[in-house]
Amino acid sequence: MKIILTTVDELRELINAAVVNAFKDAKSAERRKANTEEYLTRDQVCKILKISMSSLTRRVSDGSMKCYKIGARSFFKASELNDVLIKLNK
Repeated sequence: MKIILTTVDELRELINAAVVNAFKDAKSAERRKANTEEYLTRDQVCKILKISMSSLTRRVSDGSMKCYKIGARSFFKASELNDVLIKLNK
């Protein structure tokens, strides 16, 4: 066992640096996850679910599907589509 002597200020700086690095790592991991998320257009979702555009619009309006807007365009997360498929098959 090795004993290291340090001042309170040095210890505070070490802890601060460790916390900052941990937050940076977590933020980087979140960005990588967000960048790998696949988004689908309304047409793609309608084809996958075999529903009409009006049915898709209704599902978004009633909250059973979540839509992500970028400007005037609507997108859906592919990962969330599995949950919708399970609900439709019930």
